[in-house]
Amino acid sequence: MPKRNNNKPLTNKTVEDFIRKPDAKVLCDVGENTGLRVEIRTNTATYILRYSAFDKKLKQIKLGPATGRQAISLLDARNLVAEYKKMRREGVDPVTHIKEKKAKLAANIAQAKQDKYTVARLMQHYIDECLCNRNLKGRTEAERLIKKDILAKFGRLTAHNLTQSQVHDHMHDIIQTRNTPVQAGYMVRELKAAYEHAFSAGRLPETIRNPCTGVKVKGSKKRTRYLSVDEIAILVKWFPQSKLSDNSKNVLILTLLTGARSGELTALKWIQVDLKRGAIILSNTKTDVPRNIQLSSQAIFILKALKDKAINEWVFPSNRPPRKAINQHSINLQVNYNREFSGVDDWSAHDLRRTCRTHLAKMSCPSDVAEAILGHTKGGIEGHYNLHRYEPEQKVWLQKWADFIDEAVQESLANKEEKEA
Repeated sequence: MPKRNNNKPLTNKTVEDFIRKPDAKVLCDVGENTGLRVEIRTNTATYILRYSAFDKKLKQIKLGPATGRQAISLLDARNLVAEYKKMRREGVDPVTHIKEKKAKLAANIAQAKQDKYTVARLMQHYIDECLCNRNLKGRTEAERLIKKDILAKFGRLTAHNLTQSQVHDHMHDIIQTRNTPVQAGYMVRELKAAYEHAFSAGRLPETIRNPCTGVKVKGSKKRTRYLSVDEIAILVKWFPQSKLSDNSKNVLILTLLTGARSGELTALKWIQVDLKRGAIILSNTKTDVPRNIQLSSQAIFILKALKDKAINEWVFPSNRPPRKAINQHSINLQVNYNREFSGVDDWSAHDLRRTCRTHLAKMSCPSDVAEAILGHTKGGIEGHYNLHRYEPEQKVWLQKWADFIDEAVQESLANKEEKEA
């Protein structure tokens, strides 16, 4: 690179003249400021310090621009040169010192960002970037759980300060106060997944331990409860006089009649209900496989009565504004509060679905048809090749099942009248 060496130290005038009308690309200083240079690159003048490092290699430091708003003066440049030369005499390499200083500053900035990165922000990133891949029901349920069990407890905490013991204690609080080990397990799994996502996205350093690592989720036994014929009769007779909301009563009886998931029913819109065909059309399901729920005449009768009183697009609208669909969780809560008055011990909304499936088997309903009624998908080769939905067969067997329930209730009422007589 062409350069102009001066026999005399630089002055403000020589620098200004050089910048205004350069006769070379580099202007060098002399004397105690040897190594100080003014370089012209892409029409920009910059103060540079060049020096020989301890390993005899030539290194350079950009001191600052010589022109523009952020320009430094010749005096400022020389002061920096004096500082770096003193540093070198003391055995410190200036370039290494600058890199370490920048790294420390970057670490401090990163730490400051982490201090402001709360669990609430971490979970929001997880919701926006990960839950979008789930179906509507799964996403809605996950967001509800996150809001209730994670944000309410840990939302304001700094993400890197949450500890394993805090997660462990909260998990056991959920189990003890609500007796819901499954929900406690979901809480831990969603929180753990959110932290893993934050690590992979670079929002948290990998040196921080995932607070859910090592938290052992208390196992819960798979529930096998289903109602006997007598219990079905007792429950069906109790529904009308119970303190359950009308929506809850109807969802529960339809769950029993159709074997559908209660969450599928609570989210129904009238546009999905075809009373002429006697079917409910589901596009968003737990298995992501669209299906039609077949309706018995008893189920159609209930839905027709609801249709006559419909106030909006939802089959089961909430009583609270803006009158959207009721929450499946609210039905579970109502069942928990009123179960002891029903005359049937230890039952849940999901047990009604299991009851439907079990009694269909007892009535000799073909397994393929019964599984189709519940919306279970086939696995393996059969699931790949047998795509028949058994809809006509479903309607036949669900009608038999509804008639069976009616007969059980009538027989129960007759026995009661006989005893009273």
